[in-house]
Amino acid sequence: MEPGDRLTLIWDASENGDAITIDFINDHELVAWPNGETHQMQYLINGEEAEDRSWTFKHR
Repeated sequence: MEPGDRLTLIWDASENGDAITIDFINDHELVAWPNGETHQMQYLINGEEAEDRSWTFKHR
């Protein structure tokens, strides 16, 4: 992914607590922990299906 690209995650989020928790590992890395049913999660990059793609995130 290039700076400015958009990653969208769609899943059946839990009604209790936060929908997702983001942890920053360092200045360049983060981990997203979705809360809820994730077995049918959809991944979109710039609005297009991306489940079968490998991602390398680039930053400025």
